[in-house]
Amino acid sequence: MILPDKHISLLNTALKIGAIYTSGGRSYVVCNLFRLVAAAKSGGENGYAFRVAENGYTDGTRGFMIDGAKPYWNIWSANSPGRFFIDIDQKIKLRIKFNTSYANPYYRAALGDFAGHDTEAEAPSVNCTNAVDGSIDYYPSFPLRLVFLVACSGISWKSVRSDINRFYIKVFGTFVLGGEEAEVALIESPDHVNTDGTTRSYNQMYELGNIGSMYQYLRFELYVGYTDTGGDKILFKVPYIDSQRVKLNQIQEGISLGQFLWFYIYNPYSSSSGFDNVIIPDYKTKIPISNEEMEFNPNNGTPYDGRYVLKFSAKIVGDYYMDIPGYGSVDIHGYYDVLAQGTIYKKKSGESIQIDYETIGRIYLDTNSQYNNFQLPIPTEWSSYKLDSGRLNFFIRMKSQP
Repeated sequence: MILPDKHISLLNTALKIGAIYTSGGRSYVVCNLFRLVAAAKSGGENGYAFRVAENGYTDGTRGFMIDGAKPYWNIWSANSPGRFFIDIDQKIKLRIKFNTSYANPYYRAALGDFAGHDTEAEAPSVNCTNAVDGSIDYYPSFPLRLVFLVACSGISWKSVRSDINRFYIKVFGTFVLGGEEAEVALIESPDHVNTDGTTRSYNQMYELGNIGSMYQYLRFELYVGYTDTGGDKILFKVPYIDSQRVKLNQIQEGISLGQFLWFYIYNPYSSSSGFDNVIIPDYKTKIPISNEEMEFNPNNGTPYDGRYVLKFSAKIVGDYYMDIPGYGSVDIHGYYDVLAQGTIYKKKSGESIQIDYETIGRIYLDTNSQYNNFQLPIPTEWSSYKLDSGRLNFFIRMKSQP
């Protein structure tokens, strides 16, 4: 609601801005002009939202709004009884307007200051709109995309200081809530955005460099400022508003690697096409293969597209023979099939693929003193994009004996 420019009355003003208080179970309208300007709807001291003589303030801070206080009128309306200014400590603060026509200025209560007052003026804010329920999913090796909606309100920041010509978003990062924050980025508003109150809001996208796993939380603060003749940014934090915080959820890139779990041992007398599923005790000692020696690498294409290659090292430790329960001493050197089992979620198509013990290649294991190094391509129909996700377990099955 915007109050009229003319024929404004004290009672009408008080009613329109909701200056009504309750005492002794009865409601009253604030019809004293000075109280209408200085009284606290919430917070403040002794019923006042400002440092006034009635609160005992007679020093240079008289007329300043008390931290945490809220007057009845909307401080973010361009037309109001208050004005924003830069104090000696270089912080923006709100003060009741002063009458400067006298040698000793004093704060005033003028009904005309409510002409054109917008009771529903929006407070400035910065909102990261691609956060869902306060969280952003991201891939650690990709730039983190942030999309902002900045509400500027109708305040003319140029009237606070004529040099002010930009909004800024400061981005702070921390690994744990309550931990030390680091300034991660300073984002300057686009050229078309004005700070004279004519730009009420704007959208902006920003890509934060590769942050890896450095931060679990980001916080955004809104500033106004300008660049001085020396190229330095002179910034002033927009007061009386809350900052926004978002949580970062790191998403696994690529396919997670499982273990080499067991062998399928050749048995010519088996009813299952010559293979039995036999778990070999102590297989890590006999044929050591660990995740530390396994990795997926793109085989070709861009860093994000192309067929993946499974790399690992393995060898037989000891001699060629091993005691297998139910089989006796078995020659375990020779050719092995490498099989995969698991589920892959394909990012681009949105489909899930179930891999059920399918062969990706053959290797030969023996007792060489050096590890045998292997590279086996993952079929492109399974996964060819870095952001495909899932988990593959790998198995080796003896194909034949030499």
